[in-house]
Amino acid sequence: MTVADLLVNPQLRGRYPTDRLEGCETALLLFAAGFYGRNDGAWVAEAGIRATCVDLDTEKLSEMQRYYPASWDFVYDDVFAFALLTGRYDLVSVDPPSALSKVCLERRSLWTRLAKRQVVLGSQYETIKGYDLTNIEVIPRNKESVWLAWAP
Repeated sequence: MTVADLLVNPQLRGRYPTDRLEGCETALLLFAAGFYGRNDGAWVAEAGIRATCVDLDTEKLSEMQRYYPASWDFVYDDVFAFALLTGRYDLVSVDPPSALSKVCLERRSLWTRLAKRQVVLGSQYETIKGYDLTNIEVIPRNKESVWLAWAP
């Protein structure tokens, strides 16, 4: 499977709450290089949303830049440092590696400050146990993981 395949074949992508993309013109994709955007970036591209992709994996970001829209920005930076200095986006999509799920869940307020319309955060069922998820929709991804989605 190539990055180009992801963009033309939705069946190769991970599940994503695409209804959250409605009305969005800009997106911030954090941990964007994971699976070359399979879980969120390909859906955002298909929806015609302009995106900024942030990750520390320069090799994957460079590969993504070859296939994703020319209007997209690809930023080599620490996600948390970038988030402290950037502006706001209609959609903030955070799909961290499993080891960072808890940290990302605990930084909900940071993602919320960056979002004008929607936040979508990937996590595991095990990670979200015990957290107050009031006003957050829990959307199944697969048998181990979920998307958490909320409006700011």
